[in-house]
Amino acid sequence: MTSAFRIDGRSWFDALAASERSIYGIDLLGYGESDPYPPVIEDAGVDPREFGTGERLVPEIDAVVDLIRAENGAEKVHIIAISRGAIPAGYYATAYPEKVQSITFHGPITRQSGMGAAVVQKYFGTPSLPPISHFAVSAEDRFVLLRDDRPAGTPSPLEEDFVRNWAAVYSERVHGDRSKIGEPIKAPMGFAVDISSAWDDVYFDESRLTMPTFIIRGEWDEYLTPAASCQRMFERVSSPKKLYLQLPEGTHSMMFERCRHAVHRYTKLFLDEHDNNGGSHAKEAAHHYA
Repeated sequence: MTSAFRIDGRSWFDALAASERSIYGIDLLGYGESDPYPPVIEDAGVDPREFGTGERLVPEIDAVVDLIRAENGAEKVHIIAISRGAIPAGYYATAYPEKVQSITFHGPITRQSGMGAAVVQKYFGTPSLPPISHFAVSAEDRFVLLRDDRPAGTPSPLEEDFVRNWAAVYSERVHGDRSKIGEPIKAPMGFAVDISSAWDDVYFDESRLTMPTFIIRGEWDEYLTPAASCQRMFERVSSPKKLYLQLPEGTHSMMFERCRHAVHRYTKLFLDEHDNNGGSHAKEAAHHYA
Protein backbone atom coordinates (compact mmCIF):
# COMPACT_ATOMS: atom_id res chain seq x y z
CA MET A 1 0.00 0.00 0.00
CA THR A 2 3.05 2.27 -0.21
CA SER A 3 5.76 1.61 -2.79
CA ALA A 4 3.67 -0.99 -4.59
CA PHE A 5 0.45 1.07 -4.71
CA ARG A 6 -0.35 1.86 -8.32
CA ILE A 7 -1.39 5.40 -9.20
CA ASP A 8 -2.69 5.70 -12.75
CA GLY A 9 -1.42 2.16 -13.26
CA ARG A 10 2.17 2.69 -12.11
CA SER A 11 3.94 2.29 -8.76
CA TRP A 12 7.50 2.85 -7.56
CA PHE A 13 7.98 -0.91 -7.75
CA ASP A 14 6.86 -0.84 -11.38
CA ALA A 15 9.20 2.04 -12.19
CA LEU A 16 12.24 0.27 -10.71
CA ALA A 17 11.31 -3.10 -12.21
CA ALA A 18 11.13 -1.46 -15.65
CA SER A 19 14.94 -1.62 -15.74
CA GLU A 20 14.69 -5.42 -15.37
CA ARG A 21 15.65 -5.42 -11.71
CA SER A 22 14.25 -7.94 -9.27
CA ILE A 23 12.22 -5.87 -6.79
CA TYR A 24 11.15 -7.29 -3.42
CA GLY A 25 8.92 -5.79 -0.75
CA ILE A 26 9.00 -7.14 2.80
CA ASP A 27 5.86 -7.62 4.87
CA LEU A 28 7.51 -7.67 8.28
CA LEU A 29 5.99 -9.83 11.00
CA GLY A 30 2.62 -8.36 11.97
CA TYR A 31 2.11 -6.52 8.67
CA GLY A 32 0.44 -7.26 5.35
CA GLU A 33 0.26 -10.96 4.54
CA SER A 34 2.88 -12.02 7.09
CA ASP A 35 1.82 -13.81 10.27
CA PRO A 36 0.66 -11.67 13.19
CA TYR A 37 2.49 -11.61 16.49
CA PRO A 38 1.12 -14.16 18.97
CA PRO A 39 -2.02 -12.75 20.61
CA VAL A 40 -1.66 -11.11 24.01
CA ILE A 41 -4.10 -9.43 26.38
CA GLU A 42 -3.92 -5.71 25.71
CA ASP A 43 -3.01 -3.38 28.59
CA ALA A 44 -1.62 -6.31 30.56
CA GLY A 45 1.79 -4.78 31.06
CA VAL A 46 3.47 -6.09 27.89
CA ASP A 47 6.70 -4.51 26.75
CA PRO A 48 5.95 -2.69 23.47
CA ARG A 49 9.60 -3.11 22.48
CA GLU A 50 8.91 -6.82 21.99
CA PHE A 51 6.70 -6.07 18.98
CA GLY A 52 8.81 -5.17 15.98
CA THR A 53 11.30 -2.48 16.99
CA GLY A 54 14.02 -1.66 14.49
CA GLU A 55 17.01 -3.21 16.24
CA ARG A 56 15.11 -6.44 16.95
CA LEU A 57 14.06 -6.74 13.30
CA VAL A 58 17.65 -7.22 12.11
CA PRO A 59 17.52 -11.07 12.15
CA GLU A 60 14.18 -11.02 10.30
CA ILE A 61 15.53 -8.68 7.62
CA ASP A 62 18.73 -10.71 7.35
CA ALA A 63 16.78 -13.89 6.62
CA VAL A 64 14.98 -12.11 3.78
CA VAL A 65 18.20 -10.60 2.42
CA ASP A 66 19.88 -14.02 2.42
CA LEU A 67 16.91 -15.48 0.56
CA ILE A 68 17.08 -12.74 -2.08
CA ARG A 69 20.85 -13.13 -2.44
CA ALA A 70 20.46 -16.87 -2.91
CA GLU A 71 17.65 -16.55 -5.45
CA ASN A 72 19.63 -14.07 -7.55
CA GLY A 73 23.17 -15.34 -7.06
CA ALA A 74 24.00 -11.90 -5.66
CA GLU A 75 26.64 -10.99 -3.12
CA LYS A 76 24.86 -7.79 -2.07
CA VAL A 77 21.45 -6.12 -2.36
CA HIS A 78 20.28 -2.53 -2.67
CA ILE A 79 17.97 -1.49 0.17
CA ILE A 80 15.29 1.20 -0.06
CA ALA A 81 13.59 2.33 3.15
CA ILE A 82 10.63 4.67 3.58
CA SER A 83 9.84 6.83 6.63
CA ARG A 84 10.12 4.73 9.81
CA GLY A 85 11.54 1.94 7.64
CA ALA A 86 14.78 3.92 7.76
CA ILE A 87 15.28 2.78 11.34
CA PRO A 88 15.23 -1.04 10.92
CA ALA A 89 17.03 -0.62 7.58
CA GLY A 90 19.70 1.51 9.22
CA TYR A 91 20.23 -0.97 12.03
CA TYR A 92 20.47 -3.74 9.44
CA ALA A 93 22.92 -1.93 7.13
CA THR A 94 25.22 -1.07 10.02
CA ALA A 95 25.12 -4.68 11.28
CA TYR A 96 25.68 -6.34 7.87
CA PRO A 97 27.40 -3.78 5.61
CA GLU A 98 29.01 -6.58 3.61
CA LYS A 99 25.56 -7.56 2.29
CA VAL A 100 24.38 -4.07 1.30
CA GLN A 101 25.30 -2.64 -2.10
CA SER A 102 23.63 0.70 -1.37
CA ILE A 103 20.93 2.16 0.85
CA THR A 104 18.28 4.72 -0.05
CA PHE A 105 16.33 6.59 2.63
CA HIS A 106 13.05 8.07 1.39
CA GLY A 107 11.69 10.66 3.84
CA PRO A 108 13.48 8.96 6.76
CA ILE A 109 12.38 9.37 10.35
CA THR A 110 15.55 11.03 11.57
CA ARG A 111 17.35 11.44 14.87
CA GLN A 112 16.02 14.34 16.94
CA SER A 113 16.27 15.24 20.62
CA GLY A 114 13.68 15.77 23.32
CA MET A 115 10.59 15.24 21.15
CA GLY A 116 9.70 11.65 22.05
CA ALA A 117 7.32 12.45 24.90
CA ALA A 118 5.47 15.02 22.79
CA VAL A 119 4.71 12.62 19.95
CA VAL A 120 3.65 9.89 22.39
CA GLN A 121 1.36 12.35 24.18
CA LYS A 122 -0.17 13.43 20.87
CA TYR A 123 -1.05 9.94 19.67
CA PHE A 124 -1.54 7.99 22.91
CA GLY A 125 -2.60 10.64 25.42
CA THR A 126 0.23 9.87 27.85
CA PRO A 127 3.88 11.01 27.97
CA SER A 128 5.13 7.41 27.85
CA LEU A 129 4.11 4.56 25.59
CA PRO A 130 1.28 2.43 26.98
CA PRO A 131 2.08 -1.24 27.75
CA ILE A 132 0.26 -2.64 24.70
CA SER A 133 1.37 -4.78 21.77
CA HIS A 134 -0.47 -2.99 18.94
CA PHE A 135 -2.00 0.35 18.08
CA ALA A 136 -4.84 0.96 15.64
CA VAL A 137 -5.59 3.54 12.96
CA SER A 138 -8.22 3.40 10.22
CA ALA A 139 -7.60 3.90 6.51
CA GLU A 140 -9.68 7.07 6.73
CA ASP A 141 -7.62 8.52 9.58
CA ARG A 142 -4.40 7.57 7.83
CA PHE A 143 -5.57 9.32 4.67
CA VAL A 144 -6.41 12.48 6.63
CA LEU A 145 -2.89 12.49 8.09
CA LEU A 146 -1.41 12.18 4.60
CA ARG A 147 -3.71 14.83 3.16
CA ASP A 148 -3.08 17.42 5.86
CA ASP A 149 0.67 16.90 6.30
CA ARG A 150 1.78 20.01 4.42
CA PRO A 151 2.49 23.66 5.22
CA ALA A 152 -0.57 25.83 5.84
CA GLY A 153 -1.84 27.55 2.72
CA THR A 154 -0.15 25.21 0.25
CA PRO A 155 -2.11 23.17 -2.32
CA SER A 156 -2.29 19.42 -1.87
CA PRO A 157 0.43 17.72 -3.94
CA LEU A 158 -1.37 14.33 -3.79
CA GLU A 159 -2.20 12.66 -7.09
CA GLU A 160 -5.94 12.71 -7.83
CA ASP A 161 -6.03 8.95 -8.46
CA PHE A 162 -4.59 8.40 -4.98
CA VAL A 163 -7.10 10.76 -3.37
CA ARG A 164 -10.03 8.98 -5.05
CA ASN A 165 -9.00 5.39 -4.41
CA TRP A 166 -6.36 4.75 -1.77
CA ALA A 167 -8.47 4.58 1.42
CA ALA A 168 -11.08 2.34 -0.23
CA VAL A 169 -8.44 0.02 -1.71
CA TYR A 170 -6.68 -0.13 1.67
CA SER A 171 -9.99 -1.01 3.35
CA GLU A 172 -10.74 -3.68 0.77
CA ARG A 173 -7.29 -5.22 1.19
CA VAL A 174 -7.58 -5.39 4.98
CA HIS A 175 -11.31 -5.78 5.64
CA GLY A 176 -12.54 -7.20 2.33
CA ASP A 177 -14.90 -4.24 1.96
CA ARG A 178 -14.15 -0.89 0.30
CA SER A 179 -16.69 0.87 2.49
CA LYS A 180 -15.03 0.11 5.84
CA ILE A 181 -12.52 2.94 5.68
CA GLY A 182 -13.34 3.91 9.27
CA GLU A 183 -12.64 0.45 10.73
CA PRO A 184 -9.40 0.15 12.77
CA ILE A 185 -6.29 -1.52 11.37
CA LYS A 186 -3.75 -2.78 13.88
CA ALA A 187 0.01 -2.44 13.63
CA PRO A 188 2.73 -3.68 16.02
CA MET A 189 3.83 -1.13 18.62
CA GLY A 190 7.46 -1.38 17.52
CA PHE A 191 6.62 1.28 14.94
CA ALA A 192 5.73 3.79 17.68
CA VAL A 193 8.69 2.75 19.84
CA ASP A 194 11.10 3.42 16.97
CA ILE A 195 9.74 6.90 16.29
CA SER A 196 9.60 7.98 19.92
CA SER A 197 13.10 6.57 20.49
CA ALA A 198 14.51 8.35 17.42
CA TRP A 199 13.05 11.61 18.69
CA ASP A 200 14.80 11.02 22.01
CA ASP A 201 18.11 10.61 20.16
CA VAL A 202 18.15 6.78 20.35
CA TYR A 203 19.06 5.72 16.82
CA PHE A 204 21.43 3.59 14.78
CA ASP A 205 24.96 4.91 14.28
CA GLU A 206 24.83 6.75 10.94
CA SER A 207 28.63 6.94 10.83
CA ARG A 208 28.67 3.17 10.25
CA LEU A 209 26.90 3.56 6.90
CA THR A 210 29.89 2.87 4.67
CA MET A 211 28.00 1.88 1.51
CA PRO A 212 26.67 4.38 -1.08
CA THR A 213 23.83 6.24 0.65
CA PHE A 214 21.01 8.27 -0.90
CA ILE A 215 18.68 10.47 1.15
CA ILE A 216 15.55 11.95 -0.46
CA ARG A 217 13.44 14.55 1.33
CA GLY A 218 10.39 16.59 0.32
CA GLU A 219 10.64 20.36 0.65
CA TRP A 220 7.32 20.49 2.56
CA ASP A 221 8.16 17.64 4.97
CA GLU A 222 8.41 19.90 8.03
CA TYR A 223 7.43 17.57 10.89
CA LEU A 224 8.46 13.95 10.27
CA THR A 225 11.66 14.63 8.31
CA PRO A 226 12.67 18.23 9.01
CA ALA A 227 15.44 19.71 6.91
CA ALA A 228 17.84 20.37 9.78
CA SER A 229 17.77 16.82 11.16
CA CYS A 230 17.96 15.32 7.67
CA GLN A 231 21.04 17.43 6.95
CA ARG A 232 22.63 16.22 10.19
CA MET A 233 21.89 12.62 9.20
CA PHE A 234 23.59 13.20 5.85
CA GLU A 235 26.63 14.74 7.51
CA ARG A 236 27.00 11.79 9.91
CA VAL A 237 27.07 9.19 7.10
CA SER A 238 30.71 8.18 6.62
CA SER A 239 30.39 6.80 3.09
CA PRO A 240 32.34 8.89 0.56
CA LYS A 241 29.54 8.14 -1.91
CA LYS A 242 26.52 9.87 -0.48
CA LEU A 243 23.81 12.00 -2.01
CA TYR A 244 21.08 14.19 -0.51
CA LEU A 245 18.21 15.48 -2.66
CA GLN A 246 15.34 17.73 -1.67
CA LEU A 247 12.38 17.60 -4.04
CA PRO A 248 10.32 20.79 -4.52
CA GLU A 249 6.76 20.81 -3.15
CA GLY A 250 7.02 17.27 -1.79
CA THR A 251 5.83 16.13 1.64
CA HIS A 252 6.52 13.00 3.68
CA SER A 253 4.32 11.06 1.23
CA MET A 254 6.18 11.75 -2.00
CA MET A 255 5.39 8.31 -3.42
CA PHE A 256 1.72 9.41 -3.63
CA GLU A 257 2.37 12.90 -5.00
CA ARG A 258 3.09 14.63 -8.26
CA CYS A 259 6.83 14.58 -7.55
CA ARG A 260 6.77 10.75 -7.43
CA HIS A 261 8.12 10.57 -10.99
CA ALA A 262 11.25 12.42 -9.85
CA VAL A 263 11.56 9.95 -6.94
CA HIS A 264 11.38 7.07 -9.44
CA ARG A 265 13.85 8.65 -11.84
CA TYR A 266 16.54 9.66 -9.37
CA THR A 267 16.28 6.43 -7.40
CA LYS A 268 16.90 4.47 -10.61
CA LEU A 269 19.85 6.72 -11.50
CA PHE A 270 21.39 6.15 -8.08
CA LEU A 271 20.93 2.37 -8.23
CA ASP A 272 22.33 2.23 -11.76
CA GLU A 273 25.39 4.22 -10.77
CA HIS A 274 26.13 2.03 -7.78
CA ASP A 275 25.59 -1.26 -9.53
CA ASN A 276 28.96 -0.74 -11.14
CA ASN A 277 30.33 2.30 -9.26
CA GLY A 278 30.43 4.29 -12.46
CA GLY A 279 28.57 7.05 -14.24
CA SER A 280 27.69 10.61 -13.33
CA HIS A 281 23.88 10.65 -13.35
CA ALA A 282 23.46 10.89 -9.59
CA LYS A 283 25.90 13.81 -9.43
CA GLU A 284 23.87 15.52 -12.16
CA ALA A 285 20.73 14.95 -10.09
CA ALA A 286 22.38 16.44 -7.02
CA HIS A 287 23.42 19.51 -8.98
CA HIS A 288 19.91 19.90 -10.42
CA TYR A 289 18.20 19.85 -7.03
CA ALA A 290 20.85 21.52 -4.87
